[in-house]
Amino acid sequence: MNIEVGKIYRHYKGKLVKVVCKGLDSETKEEMIAIEELEESQGYPKGQIWFRNSKDFFDEVNSNEQKYRFELFNK
Repeated sequence: MNIEVGKIYRHYKGKLVKVVCKGLDSETKEEMIAIEELEESQGYPKGQIWFRNSKDFFDEVNSNEQKYRFELFNK
């Protein structure tokens, strides 16, 4: 699956995030994704930026609501 920069995704726990950009880890050269919190979550402010390894982005999760860790959010 392709991760789209600028698109909004829903984490399997329900929070919404926006993919800000893609990049490479300077040591491992693995693709990384920068995601922005679109709402306050677990004490972190709206706008918090997180970095995640792109290969983990579509990990399958045990959730009744969605199959992957992040799924494209369609309003």
